[in-house]
Parts: sequence; structure tokens; C-alpha cells
Amino acid sequence: MMIRDPCSHPDVIKCGQTENEYINVLTQNTLKHGRRYYICIHADAVVAGHEKWTEDLEEVNACSDGVTVDLTPPNGGRVWVENLKDIKYQSSDSDVAVYWDSFLDVEENGGKTVHPSGISKYHLYIGSIEGGEDIVTKHNVGLINHKILHHLSLQNGHTYYVTIEAIDFVNRTKTVSSEGFIIDNSPPETTSKPIQFTNTYIQSNDVLSACWSGSFKDTESGISQYRWAIGTRPGHENIRAYMITDNDCDEANLEHKLQDGHVYYVTVQAINGAGLSTTLISHPVTVDTTPPTTGHVIDILNTNYTGDDVDYITKQSLLSVRWQGFHDPHSSMQYYTVKVGTCDDCDDIIPEIKTGISTHFTFPPSKFTPGTKYITMVTGCNMADMCTSAISDGVIIDVTPPDVGRVLDGTKDLDVEFQATRNFVGAKWHGFKDAQSGIARYEWRVGTTIGGEELLSPQDLPVVELAYRSNLPDNKLLPIDTRIYITVRCYNKAGLYSEVTSNGFKIDTTLPVVVQRAVPVSSFSSILPSTTISKSSIKIEWKFTDDESDIERQYISISPHLLGDFNSSAMEIPSVVTEFTFSGLALHDGSKYKVKVIGCNLAGLCLSSVTDDITVDSTPPTRGMFAIDTDHAANLNRDRNNWNHWSTTSIKLEWLGFADLHTGITEYKVSVGSKPFFTDLNEASISNYGNMWYS
Repeated sequence: MMIRDPCSHPDVIKCGQTENEYINVLTQNTLKHGRRYYICIHADAVVAGHEKWTEDLEEVNACSDGVTVDLTPPNGGRVWVENLKDIKYQSSDSDVAVYWDSFLDVEENGGKTVHPSGISKYHLYIGSIEGGEDIVTKHNVGLINHKILHHLSLQNGHTYYVTIEAIDFVNRTKTVSSEGFIIDNSPPETTSKPIQFTNTYIQSNDVLSACWSGSFKDTESGISQYRWAIGTRPGHENIRAYMITDNDCDEANLEHKLQDGHVYYVTVQAINGAGLSTTLISHPVTVDTTPPTTGHVIDILNTNYTGDDVDYITKQSLLSVRWQGFHDPHSSMQYYTVKVGTCDDCDDIIPEIKTGISTHFTFPPSKFTPGTKYITMVTGCNMADMCTSAISDGVIIDVTPPDVGRVLDGTKDLDVEFQATRNFVGAKWHGFKDAQSGIARYEWRVGTTIGGEELLSPQDLPVVELAYRSNLPDNKLLPIDTRIYITVRCYNKAGLYSEVTSNGFKIDTTLPVVVQRAVPVSSFSSILPSTTISKSSIKIEWKFTDDESDIERQYISISPHLLGDFNSSAMEIPSVVTEFTFSGLALHDGSKYKVKVIGCNLAGLCLSSVTDDITVDSTPPTRGMFAIDTDHAANLNRDRNNWNHWSTTSIKLEWLGFADLHTGITEYKVSVGSKPFFTDLNEASISNYGNMWYS
């Protein structure tokens, strides 16, 4: 820029003249901060004389490149350390990469300038405190805006600060320090605490949860994040690839189903603030998603924990329970619990308690009430805390023997006092019962004394109410004239018993005796023996006796013998009856009938008595007539040799026509009287000659 008359320039601030080759311009607050000012000079052309020569000096018009008024230090600037993790951690202890934004100064706002920047230079230094330079002393790094320092000796875990000092062209300065950064050149450490799972065993096929809280530590930069994976081998990720989380616990939903009984590993990488990592692998963990197989619960009576299941016990018995068959192929059994109640899954008697891995338990005897059924539930849990339960069939406390019943001698419905057979013995009984445990079995024996077993030793029986023996041991025969007793012992299901002996019986091998055989009673019959005139009734009399066992019962029946058509079955009548009348019969004239009476003694031996044939004839003979001559037109030839005649002292009669189809004519009776049907003249001797009569 050239100006011939600087003082005439409209922007001139101050002008003047000088003969020197320099000027000092003093102003009174005329110059403005941030403005650039120029100095322009004008010199006319002159001839300068020298000692030996002259010199023509040309006219001069020139201006300076200007100067900016700078009254403030540089502005701004941001300093940071590159490649820090989490903004403040660095793993290298020898290298630091420092960056900063260029500082600004007022000169840069003035337009044209001879400097590329308003900053003349930068100073860099590093210290362990903000603004300190105990690590790297202050030194000039020129006008660059980043610097990488090598071969430093930084201490692990210490905090350092980088400071940049910007200096402008008037030597005003601006200092900016970075945020403190921490040196961490060691990866996280693992503690003694392993990776934890929700349970000892994995209980799901498609979800796996794991925790590593407290498994890692890093005192310098702390843990910033975790990466974890699942595999079938340590460190593998073939089941689930690495996942990133900031938490100490995480859960993975798996696409590939985990297999029961298989072993898996969880691998966790802990990454600290400096980006360094440490890997921890879990112990092998097995998948078990199924409960154990159900076992059997057995009520027993001893503390040796052996024996078969019992359903009933007495108060004096010590009740225990054992179990077997619980099994888990994947994780084994962890513990068992036992509870006792009066129903399935109840614990109103003994609340649920753990027995560890013991497979038996003994109950306190004071806990139980007779007559109540107690059920034991055993729950077996595997190592995956999955459980299955089984119950016993229950046990009932029974402290009383069965209620006694009654024993009947013989196998009939009623008790017998006598028996005819000597190689047979039997009994029936009823009334035995047990409200608590029921009847388990019976036992019977036979002897000649009450409760004895002289004839038959005790024999076991199922739950029946009848027993007999047709052949006694050693072919014994039951004794005669000796009372025999049968004893029945009843056991309940708790093993308690009660017994009852019968009132006994005797042997009677003799038949009853017929004192009077069966015959019709004359008042119900005709004048002829073994005949009856009644078609609707017959009366029979008889008599049996038995000196040993007496008559127990009798049977009577009537049956046709000749020309009869009659249905009648035997009927039982009292043993003391010695006569019997059949009534309401429909007998037939001319038919013959027999009546049979059977008498049985108390030993069951019977004897019968049968009447002779009884002929039924309810009609009189056919009426005849005297054999006299008549004037009948027919020639009857009734008059025979003049037999019908009489005198004052005798009479001679003849008759004919009298007949009886059923019983015939056995006799004729003739009466002579002074009037019809009178017999006042019968005193004389009468001779009977068939159908003729003489007097």
C-alpha cells in the first residue's frame, strides 16, 4: 500500500514530520484493542551530496504491514489425553498421546496478518497434580496441536495431568490442563469367590442364570463391563456366544436346549476401566430339570428299620417308617423331609422336618391316638431342589383286642348239644368284631376241657365264620360220654386277640326208639281198622323216645299208595307231639294212603314209623232189599225157596243187593222191633248165614 500524503488519509489517527529514520508515537487511549494499525511514510526526492559524490534519492511512499493491538491473553483451548478408557484410564505407563484444540488470540480476528496464528508457541508439561511439571518439565513444542510422549515412567494407579500453555506474540499466556487420567496397566484380579448359579444344578432347559458378584476386583480403574458365554467345555461358547453386561448377574435365553444330565460351563471376562480383561470359568454345572423318581414309604415296627409294611400296631409298639426307591439319575438325592397327618399331605400330627439323607424315621409314641389312621408323607429332593413325594398306606393304633362273639358247636345255624359222628367236628361263630383295625384271622382248637386242645391242636383260619375237620389227627375218634369243647381265638390286625369257648357237646351214636308205631286214631276212622270215613282229615298217633339225647325234632308226611293222586311234603312238628291231625285234605274214596313219622334225636339220628295202608271210604254200602216175591213185571227171582217167612216164635229172612265198591261188606246187622227201626225184640238169639238170618 502506498499513500503520497499520509496525513490526508481519511483513517489517519495521527501524523507529523521527522528527520530521523524512526518515530515513537504516543497516543492517549486512541488505540483500540483488537484493531490493526499501519504506519505510512512519505519522503520527497532529493539529491544527497557526499564528500566526493552526489546521490539522487527517489521519492519514497511506503506503509508497514501493520501491528495489532493485543491487550488480553489467548482464548480457549481444550486439552485431553487420547485413547483413554472410560475417559480417565490408560493402560500404558510409558506413552501419553496429548491433544489440544488450537488456542485463539485477537490477532487472528484482525484480517490480514503476517502470522499464521495468534499464538506464537505452546509449552507442554505433565505433572502428578494439576498444573504440575514433576513428570515432564515445561518445554516448547511449537505451534502443533498434539504431541505423543514416549519413554515416560508413569506409576500404576497414579493420576496425572497434562498442561498446555499458549503464548501469543505479546507474550501473554493462557494455561489449560487436561482432566486427570489414571494409569492402570494390570488386568482385573479374580477373588476366591467362584461364579454362582441360582442352584447347584441348572433347573431349566432354555434359561440359564449366573452371578459373579465379588468374583473380580480392580483397585485402579474398577470393572467397567463383563462378557460372558456358555459352552460344553471350559472357555467355549458353543451354546451361547459372548454377551455384554454391566451387571454382576445376568440371564440368558437359549436357542439350543440344554440336555438333562449334561455338563456345561460359564465363562466370564471382566474388563476394567483401562480395557484390560481377566477370564474366570465356572465349575462344571449339570442340568437337572426333572424331580426324582417316586419311592415307597413303609410303616415298620422296629428301630432296626427292617421288615415288611404294617397297617396296625398296638400302643406298646414302637412305630418307625422307612422309605426306598427314591432315585435321581442326574443329580442324586440331597435330602428328605417327613411329615405325619390324618390325611394325605396333612401335617397336623408332626410338621414337616428334614431327615437329611437318612431313609428312616421313628415317631414319638405320645403323638398318636388309638383308632386313628396316620399317614406318613416323605418328600425326596434332588440336588437341583426338585422334589417328589410319596405317602404310606397309613397305620392305625389299636390297643384293644377284638370284641368277643359266640361259638356254636356244629356247622348248623343253631348250637348242637349232641352229635352222632365221632370222626367229624365243626363249629360256627359270629359276633367277633374290631372297630379299630378289623379282624385279621381266626384260630380254633378242640378239647375235652374248656379252652383245651386235647383233641385238636390250634389251627389257623382265614377270616371265615365256620370251620370243620372230618378226620382228626392220628385217626382219633371223638369220645363218648365226654363233653367236647371248641375254642375260637380271634386276632385283629394289630396282633391282639380274644377267645371264646363253646358250651360243648356230646356224642350220641344210638337211634331213637319207637315206643308206639304210627296208627290212625279210631275216633277219626271207621269201625274197620286202617280205614277212614273222612276225605279231608286223618288223625295219627305215635311215640318216640331217646334216653341219651332226647328227641329234637319230628317230621310227618302223608303219601298215596294205591289209586291215590296226592301231593304232600313232609312237615316238621315239635319234638313233644305224639299225635297229629291232617286237615283240609282232598282224599279220594277207595284210595289207600300211608302216613310216615320220622323222629330225630339231638345227635341228628332219625328213625321212622309208617302206618299200614289207610283206605278212604266215605260212602255207606249200596242199599239192598229183602228177597220177597213181587208183582213186578220183571221176573226178578228174588224169592228163594220161601225163605222169607216167620211164625210167632221165629223169623227167617233173606236179602240181596247190599254192596260196597271201596271196602266191601264185612258184616250185616239185623234189628227186630215192634215198630220201624225199633230193636226191642232183639233179645232172642240171632243166627247169621251170609244174606240169611234166623231167629
